[in-house]
Amino acid sequence: MTDQSPQSGESDAELVVRCQHHDPTAFRLLVDRYGRRAWKVAYNLVGDLEIARDISQEAFVRVIRGMASCDPARGFRQWFDRVVVNLSIDYLRKQRGVQSVPLEFVSEPSTEGDDPGTLSVRDESRRLVREVLGQLPLKHRAVLMMRDIEGMDCEEIAKVLGKSPGTVRWRLSRARQAFKRAWERRELTGTRSGADRGMTG
Repeated sequence: MTDQSPQSGESDAELVVRCQHHDPTAFRLLVDRYGRRAWKVAYNLVGDLEIARDISQEAFVRVIRGMASCDPARGFRQWFDRVVVNLSIDYLRKQRGVQSVPLEFVSEPSTEGDDPGTLSVRDESRRLVREVLGQLPLKHRAVLMMRDIEGMDCEEIAKVLGKSPGTVRWRLSRARQAFKRAWERRELTGTRSGADRGMTG
């Protein structure tokens, strides 16, 4: 699935109106247009490919059930993102040890054909970043994902989270500070551990 459907030049608003008039073709076009985005957003939050697929599918079920409440003039994407993010957060909250669930701090997982050396470095970087992000509160991970992975601006994030832009900017600042502190602690611990190993070897 692609972010933009080549089969239709219609706007989201036009497709939403068609869906509200029970046009199945219009809904399939929205799925084609936003299916990959839904999976990426969910994957970046839950860090599990299969769970992300389940969440993205459930998101479209919720969308078709609630399409009548969608205001075409206010934008489909923000409304849809909110559904996906809320489902992802609900999933994480139901898990034991939610703070240890990783957030992939990359735009998408590795793909076939990547150089093995590149994959090794990338996977190690992901592992370290996941380890640090797992220490952050869920609300911090969510805002970091939307801003620094998906590239959403604070106005968009505010609509998704139902918060004011000022609150989003404050939360983002706190999240980045928390990540920086956690990363520095990890590096300090790693350096000390390495020194200890050298002394005992």
